[in-house]
Amino acid sequence: MLKFPEGTHPRCAEAFISAAQGRRFKLVEGDSVSGPIRPPRRSERFPSLSRVEQINGQTAQSKSTESATAGKTATKRVPFDRQEVEYPSERLTLSGGNKIGVQRGTSEAKWMDENLIKKAGKKFTLVQYDSAPLAVEDVLNGRIVAAAMDDAPAMDATKKKPVKIIGGFGMADEQFGYAVRQEDKELLGKINEGLKKLMATPYWGELKKKYLEAK
Repeated sequence: MLKFPEGTHPRCAEAFISAAQGRRFKLVEGDSVSGPIRPPRRSERFPSLSRVEQINGQTAQSKSTESATAGKTATKRVPFDRQEVEYPSERLTLSGGNKIGVQRGTSEAKWMDENLIKKAGKKFTLVQYDSAPLAVEDVLNGRIVAAAMDDAPAMDATKKKPVKIIGGFGMADEQFGYAVRQEDKELLGKINEGLKKLMATPYWGELKKKYLEAK
């Protein structure tokens, strides 16, 4: 299913892309696809993409014909998980009517609203989502310019989607923990003892490097 960027199509928000088109052009989730669409037929709910003309701004070229053509085509792109890391080279200014995504009910949402919008007077719109991955999807769709979230989901997003971490937004680091019921003292003791043993092994460093440290 293809989602149109907000405000670019007057009558619908989605168009159907066939499985055959997906296989032919090796489409992956998050790709930006352009091409003419046709109205839905009697048994269809959505308009359909007639043909794929561009993928992520590059000329679309199917697998069957790409070997016979020269130039930069979409199917010759390097898979995202094999691309070289690109570190931040620009600063995103939280002003000028920009829309920033954040997960609803999180400390990030509260901190940005209280400290950046109300106290600092930053002129940007905070768009709230039910989850961080939904915010990332709207970054890819062009509905928002960036999304704010914890390091762990941000790093996970960079591994799965064509997005990058551009830096922090001023919020201090948080401490994480686990909670059990007050009467579950035996369970708490076992958890604490297990965590203590884990932190004493080299594997703890591997876990921190993999999930908690910025790449």
